[in-house]
Amino acid sequence: MDRGAARACRRHRGGGARGAHAARDVAAGRVCEVATALRIGDGGGDADACAGARRSGAGRACGRAARDAGARLVVHRPRGRAIGRARAVGGAAEPPGRLRSDQGRARSVHRGAHRRARAPARRPPALGAAAGRDGLRLRRHRSHRRGGHRARHRGGVGRRGRRDHPPAVRHRAGPARARDRGRSRCRPTQRRRREPQALITDVPGVRVGHATDAAGLTGVTVVLCDRPAVAGVELRGGANDVLGLDYLDARHLVPTVQGVLLGGGSRFGGEAVWGVMRWLEERGAGFAVGPTVIPHVPAAFVFDLNVGDPKARPTREMGYAAAAAAAPGTVTEGSVGAGTGASVGKLFGVARAMRGGLGTASARVGDAIVGALVVVNAVGDVREPETGALIAGTRDAPTGRRLIDTAGALREGGGALGRFGGPEHTTIGVVATNARLGKPEAAKLAALGLVGFARALSPPHTAFDGDTLFALSAGDVTADLTRLGLAAADAVARAITRAVRAATSLPGLPAASQL
Repeated sequence: MDRGAARACRRHRGGGARGAHAARDVAAGRVCEVATALRIGDGGGDADACAGARRSGAGRACGRAARDAGARLVVHRPRGRAIGRARAVGGAAEPPGRLRSDQGRARSVHRGAHRRARAPARRPPALGAAAGRDGLRLRRHRSHRRGGHRARHRGGVGRRGRRDHPPAVRHRAGPARARDRGRSRCRPTQRRRREPQALITDVPGVRVGHATDAAGLTGVTVVLCDRPAVAGVELRGGANDVLGLDYLDARHLVPTVQGVLLGGGSRFGGEAVWGVMRWLEERGAGFAVGPTVIPHVPAAFVFDLNVGDPKARPTREMGYAAAAAAAPGTVTEGSVGAGTGASVGKLFGVARAMRGGLGTASARVGDAIVGALVVVNAVGDVREPETGALIAGTRDAPTGRRLIDTAGALREGGGALGRFGGPEHTTIGVVATNARLGKPEAAKLAALGLVGFARALSPPHTAFDGDTLFALSAGDVTADLTRLGLAAADAVARAITRAVRAATSLPGLPAASQL
C-alpha cells in the first residue's frame, strides 16, 4: 500500500477507523509498535495508516519497535519487556488484530501513545535494547472518560501534558525507575568524579605511612610532602614532648621541612626520626648543604609506656619503614602507628581508661583543602563536637561501661591526677593544606586548628597534657587565613572523634565501639 492509499485514523479524521498511530513508510513494510497489537480498520482487511505518521529512512515507527522481515513482531518496554503479550509466536507474524495479545491493554497503549506522536522520537540502537534513564515508560491509569484505560507517561505527559516543549522532550520527561539508573544502553552514562574521602591525603602531595609494634603496643606515623613544605607549630598544655622545633622559627635559615613524625614511646621515640631522615637522604630530599642534603623532620611523641610493654621503643627501622610505606590515598585509622598505645579518660589511671587512637579528616575552603591527622592520648574525655555527647573517656569502674564527666570530676576535686599526673596524656597532630603560607601564617594556622581540640576534648590543654599541633603548607593556592583556620578546627575535631571510633579494644581497655 502506498501513502496515497493510506486512510487516516479516528484521531485525525474522526471516522470509524481504529487505525494505528505513526505508521511510517508503508511501502517499506513497517508499522507502529502499537498498531500491531490491535485490529486495524473497521473491515479488518487493509492496515489503516495514521495521517500523522512520518517517513523514516530506517522504516521504524516511533523509535520504539520494528517489524523483523515477517519473522517476529515484538512490542518492547524498558529493559526489553513486552507490553502486554503482543508477540507473534512461530515463524511468520500473524496478521494485525490476530496477534495473541491483551487487546484491551494494547488498545489503551495505542490511545495514550497516539497523543505523543506529533513528532518522531529518537531512534533506539536496536530492537529490544533497554530504554534506560530517558526511555518511554508507559503504565495504565483508570480513565474518567469512556474507554476504560489509557496510558500515560510517568511524568504525566498525556492529553493535558505541557505543549511548550518539543514532543520528543515530552516523550522522555519524568524520573526513571531506580532499577534503570545508570544501566541505559541507549546513552552512555557519565563517569562520576571521584570525591574526596575526608582524609589528610586529600591535600595534593601529602603521603602518610605507619609502622606498628603490635606486641609492644607502640608505633610511629609519618606525614611526608612531595615538595618542601613551610611548617609552623602551636604548643598547649604543660607536658609537651617534641623535637626539631627550631627549624620552624621564622628567623631560622632553613625555610622548609620534608615532613612530620608522630610517635609513641615518649622521648625514646625520637630514635625513629633518624630512620625517616635516612630514607629521605637516600632520595636526595632535604636542605642542600655543600655536597649533601640534610632532611628536616620535626616530631612529637605521646606517652604510651603505661599501656603496652614499657621496654618497647620505636626504632630507626620503624621510622624507615613508615617513611617507605608513606603513600597517598587511604589512611588506616584507629589503633595503628603512633595511635597503637594511645588511651583516653585517665582521670583514675589506665584501669578505668579507654582506648585512644589515630584519626584523620579534611575540609575545603574554595580551591584550598585542609586536612588533619591526630593521635588522641588525652587525660580527659572525647565528646561529639555538635552535641557534646560523650564518646569515650573515664569509666565509672574498672569493669564498667558507663562514662563519667572527667571535667566535672576535676572541678569537684576527684580523680588521681595528683598521683598519676605527668607527661602521660598528650594529644598530637598535623594539619596540612595546599594553600600558600609563610612561617608566621603556618604557625597561626596551627593555633587556629587547636580550637578543634577544645571542641572534641574535655578538658583540653591541661597541665598534664602535651597538646601539640603542626601545620604544613605544601601548595600555591591563595586562600584567606581565617577561613583556613575555621576549616582546620573542624577537621581536627572530626579527626579526634574518628580516632576513638576506629580504635579496637584491649583486655581491660575497651574501645568506644563496645559502649
